[in-house]
Amino acid sequence: MKSTLIIGGDPLSDKVIERLNRRYQTPYYWNIYGASKINSEEYEAEMINGENAKICEDYISRSPEIIFTIPLKIFNEKRGETLETLNRVMESIGGGMVNFTIAVYQHTPKSGEEIERLSNILKNCKTKMWKIIYFGEVYGERVNVGVVFEVLEKLKEDCMNIKIPLHPEEKRNYIYVDDAARAVLSRNIGVGGGAIYLVKDVTINNKTLLKRITELIGVNGLCKINFDEKAEKADPPNLPQPKEFKTKINIIDGLNRTIGWFEGEYGPIQVLKNNNCKF
Repeated sequence: MKSTLIIGGDPLSDKVIERLNRRYQTPYYWNIYGASKINSEEYEAEMINGENAKICEDYISRSPEIIFTIPLKIFNEKRGETLETLNRVMESIGGGMVNFTIAVYQHTPKSGEEIERLSNILKNCKTKMWKIIYFGEVYGERVNVGVVFEVLEKLKEDCMNIKIPLHPEEKRNYIYVDDAARAVLSRNIGVGGGAIYLVKDVTINNKTLLKRITELIGVNGLCKINFDEKAEKADPPNLPQPKEFKTKINIIDGLNRTIGWFEGEYGPIQVLKNNNCKF
């Protein structure tokens, strides 16, 4: 049985591999960003050495389905590498009947332009079996990057009885990776002729977001966190929602999983008792 080729190196590609393993499939995995932490004990995937063009072409020719996961933040940082890889894949596909999916996430002020750039590459290739799925995220008012991280960082700085281990370079927003992986692998979202979809666009104001996070980590009350009011708010691209796909993760569960992700990566959040926070 031919397997799916996953190209990426991010939490979404990890989740897609996990779901494929549950279907008793072993995907090929081409990690071009190096940010992924695949645990071989949990996820089984055949790793590809991306330096050898001939090897990559061979894997591409074996795969009736290719999934390319691209966080726009990393795309902007490694634009040349990403576009070079995408063009190599397109050239290797040729006129083959390959279902090609690009999964894009993370809002930026130029999200629409970046998605249009990616769609133009696909429109110019010979294969017509493609789709782009863009995933919305949780955002606060006037915040365009790292809102969940920023809340945790402020709590760490301003509340002496909260111990929050954070990596200084982490700028994570929350993407509903479970819903995103389901959408990427869904057979209900068509690919004929090429299409672009928006899945799961959720906006939450800062006050509500802060209240939910402090409740989740066991801190009562609202912290007085001042977000940058001059920050440019990134509006989602005007794209159709796929009617055939329904999301399952609500905002509370989503934030709960995000906090759990931080603790899994950097260690537990500790709240010391009998020491009131000064908000």
